Amino acid sequence: TDAFQELFKTRRTINEFEPTLPSDWEDKLQKAISTAIYAPNHKRTEPWRFHLLGSESIQRVCELNAQIVSEKKGEEIKTVVNHAWMVGSDMPKGSW
Repeated sequence: TDAFQELFKTRRTINEFEPTLPSDWEDKLQKAISTAIYAPNHKRTEPWRFHLLGSESIQRVCELNAQIVSEKKGEEIKTVVNHAWMVGSDMPKGSW
């Protein structure tokens, strides 16, 4: 439909995250996952797997991402990237 086409044409990646999650984040996450399973997949193999990470795993993923980015773009960007990812992953403790 036209509305669906307009949605895809105007969607943008957002890199400025709110410092805290909304109170209904779990419902929004569940809705996003439920929607994501309808994405096209290779030969209908449905390869989708989702994992909710705990705080230690989130920290390790953020640090690994910062390391990869710094190897490609320079050490000075490492702190900025790590901070941006950690702010974006500010899940309340005990919520997973």
